[in-house]
Amino acid sequence: MLERWRGIAVLQRDPAVFPRLARRAAEKLTGQPSPEDEPLAVTRAEASM
Repeated sequence: MLERWRGIAVLQRDPAVFPRLARRAAEKLTGQPSPEDEPLAVTRAEASM
């Protein structure tokens, strides 16, 4: 569990990159495109982040 959270923290280091990573993860998990204007909190919930 700790390693999972540590991995997420590493991903969040760069605030310009993290939203794209979260969108990509949500798209892979749901099979649906994630809109650019979707709030990051919604995208993170879809990606279980």
